[in-house]
Amino acid sequence: MDYYGNVPYCYADSVAMMLSVHGDRVRPGLIEALTGVGLGALRVPEDGRVFFSAITPPQGIDAALGLLGCAFTGTHGPADGPVDEILRKELATGPVLLGPLDMGHLTYLPFHREVPGADHYVVAYDLDDEGVFLHDPAGFPCARLGFADLEAAWRGERVEYEHGVYQRWREIGRSREVDYGQARAFFSEIYRDNPGAGDTIRLLAADLRGLVAPSLGGFLTAFALPLGSRRALDFAVLFEQGGDDELVTAKTEQAHLFARARAAGLRNEWAEAADVVEKLATCEDAIERLLLKDKPSTRSIIR
Repeated sequence: MDYYGNVPYCYADSVAMMLSVHGDRVRPGLIEALTGVGLGALRVPEDGRVFFSAITPPQGIDAALGLLGCAFTGTHGPADGPVDEILRKELATGPVLLGPLDMGHLTYLPFHREVPGADHYVVAYDLDDEGVFLHDPAGFPCARLGFADLEAAWRGERVEYEHGVYQRWREIGRSREVDYGQARAFFSEIYRDNPGAGDTIRLLAADLRGLVAPSLGGFLTAFALPLGSRRALDFAVLFEQGGDDELVTAKTEQAHLFARARAAGLRNEWAEAADVVEKLATCEDAIERLLLKDKPSTRSIIR
């Protein structure tokens, strides 16, 4: 099994590791785009955080595996465990993708106390009498976690979005080329079910014109904005392979706007960042409009 590591792409890296068991090497950037996570926007009213995505990673993992044509078993529970028995049985058939995990309970991470409730995804590949061995895309291959900490992390009680207890994916089969038309139809469905992302982003711009809390500023500059930029570039590659030139242009522009907003925020020039975020909203409007147009395609995506 290969190891891939990049914290913001933890579930895409984990899927790529699972596929590599068969010698099936799929770019994490393609997997990330196929999840659809990174399209749309969701705002947390309590603190103003905006996640530049309308769906959750578990939804995205299922979708990406389906678009890749992979057979797989996705499940969760039972809520009363115990986790060692769950994994002892399921690791007999190969590695298991676990998540979401609460990073605050991953005690092998030197920064785990600083990220309570942050969601994370890893690959379990072995266990002994006291714990499980994990390939963690946060830069920690061959990590070991005791069962008590695993249980607390894997229950994910502080993770903010809806998910199953002990959620996991296993027996992921080989992939095939992706039909671009099917992927585009999935992306369109995200916007049909979650319209108006541009307006959600405009609420963030309005918040940035006021007093910006350090927690919101740190969330944007350290996580949401750089991640948005990288995702936009991966979407641009996918849209180029599908021959969607207008979407390539829009996603490339969006990547640069995310980076410009982050740069202004790092200088603590939040009014300037707000102006850029307004442009991000307009760009998001265009992406939504383009994806809601029917565009038949017979192209496959070359990995």
